[in-house]
Amino acid sequence: MQLGRFIAPPGLFRLSLAFVVFVSHCTRLELGSAAVYLFFMLSGFWVRQMWSKEYAPTTAPYRTFIISRLWRLLPVHYIALLMLIPLQYFLWGGILPMAGWPEIHFALSHVFLLGYATLAGALQLNPVVWSLDIELQFYLLAPLLIILLSRYPWFSLPRLALYGFALGGLAVFVTCYGTHFNTGFLPMYLAFFLIGLHSAHFGWKPRKAIAVGALATAIALIAGCVMLPATRTILLTPDLAQPVASLLAYNSYANIILALLLSAYAIATVRKVPVKGTWLAKIDRDLSNITYEVYLLHTTVLSVMFRFASTFSKHDRVLVTILAWFASMLLSFIVYRLFDRPIDRLRIAYVRSRRRALPPTPVLDRTERALPMAV
Repeated sequence: MQLGRFIAPPGLFRLSLAFVVFVSHCTRLELGSAAVYLFFMLSGFWVRQMWSKEYAPTTAPYRTFIISRLWRLLPVHYIALLMLIPLQYFLWGGILPMAGWPEIHFALSHVFLLGYATLAGALQLNPVVWSLDIELQFYLLAPLLIILLSRYPWFSLPRLALYGFALGGLAVFVTCYGTHFNTGFLPMYLAFFLIGLHSAHFGWKPRKAIAVGALATAIALIAGCVMLPATRTILLTPDLAQPVASLLAYNSYANIILALLLSAYAIATVRKVPVKGTWLAKIDRDLSNITYEVYLLHTTVLSVMFRFASTFSKHDRVLVTILAWFASMLLSFIVYRLFDRPIDRLRIAYVRSRRRALPPTPVLDRTERALPMAV
């Protein structure tokens, strides 16, 4: 059996993660956090790859990197806001009934992303944007982390301090907070980014058997939890019509375990990039790019669905949910083709315009060519 067939290309895997987030927002299944943590791992991987290939050879690489990342994040975020604000007013009756610092925090975090994850849930127009806040915090720190990995060996004090800081942040997140709704600071999630960052920096290529085995184990654990009545409420929000002892308090632990378990599979997918220039490579790149639109825009579609389908039967809600997914894909495709792709081309052109000119290669005369190389 060729196990490589079970490893998805990176674009398809990213879109699958967005689908998991979508399902978690419109069903009782609570697996969205694991998908976001895997997004963080992939982000760490691609940032390391892009830094050496695209940003390090530019003028003022750190500034170029931050401008480029903001250029990538903000346009689609603003488009989603332009869609959600009218819906918030007309469907839900207002946005922010307060004044003072909460209003300032609300405005600044929606414009600049930083601080969004610390907003109260009721004030987040687009709940999934909390992860963009964490992403941006990571972008601000990522070049420094890359330099640290490049200059210091494994058991040096700076490296040990970094790993201790990441593990400490994860421990605090698990023991004191337990869910991303309670915290919005990078140290709590740094371990996920570092897995991807290290995978790219040190060239980790998980064996196919390990990657596929991790995927199979994760699927078996999810199926087992959902099928067994005693553990069902770890991953499923309890049905109010059938009161049972809820284990949803352990959901955050389950999501972290699943994300760590699937890390090998996630890194295996980015090692399976289709051959450049082929039609499969183009399709997979489009799927990878459109994932960002699906992730941000599906809440717009779901807000309409929840408003008008709240009284539907379970059977009708399933049909409406399927239609909502296709509507999310269609809306994302339109935004990608008409707005995001042209804007991203300008971003790529900007980064390329910042590349430093290579020094001219000296021309040696015949005498110099004949001299042996110095040892």
